[in-house]
Amino acid sequence: AVQDQLARSGIDLSSPLPAPPAAAPFLRVGRPAFSEGELVGAFFGQTPSVSPLAAKGEISGSRYFDKTGELTVTSRGLIIYSRKTGDKAGPVAPTEAESRQAAEKFLRHLGWLPADARFDGAYPGPAPGQVSLHYYQQAGDHPFFGSRMKLVVGPAEPGPEVVSLERIWMLPQGLGSEKRALILPSSALLGLAGHLDSLGLRGLAVESVRLGYFSQPYDSDTWEAAPFWRVRAAGGRDFFINALTGELEQQ
Repeated sequence: AVQDQLARSGIDLSSPLPAPPAAAPFLRVGRPAFSEGELVGAFFGQTPSVSPLAAKGEISGSRYFDKTGELTVTSRGLIIYSRKTGDKAGPVAPTEAESRQAAEKFLRHLGWLPADARFDGAYPGPAPGQVSLHYYQQAGDHPFFGSRMKLVVGPAEPGPEVVSLERIWMLPQGLGSEKRALILPSSALLGLAGHLDSLGLRGLAVESVRLGYFSQPYDSDTWEAAPFWRVRAAGGRDFFINALTGELEQQ
């Protein structure tokens, strides 16, 4: 009956909905700390050019670039890297296993494959032959989807290489003591269905629904992340619905 109701609302659910706990606390989160100079040195063989980002509200940052690629670092810890591939593209698209091997070699080089990182699926990348790989952070017994990495791996010679990376990795500091009632995952999906038109979607094929925590980064040393329902659509697009209020969080 629930699946029929969702289908009438434009949601095509291909997996069973999880049985949630009745209530959950907030997760305390801290802002990541890193040396921007060391970060730039890890990406570029020599000193790159740099320009400030146009400030958007409280968010500022820097853009570094040279003939090999471009790196953006924001004041809230979001890191975006893109490599200039030129004519290096190889003739054969990498497999998921080859792509993951290349991605994790790249992350280990940067020191960015911590023990709390969890592989979260591989999907077709933005260009033919590319593979998009997703990771999230495990905070104790709970996924923290606010910390995430997405790497795109493409064909190259002599082997697959990372062509882009988006990363934000925060510092979970433990759960609060007070628990609050959660909405059902079916209610979260029905709420999401109400946003399909404004999102420009005629329908949505849902691959999975998981309970975890989510938060955007803030200009603060610590803050609280609420429990969220993470809805993953076919193709790897994620939607986050606040499990306390039912509100859709825009990434």
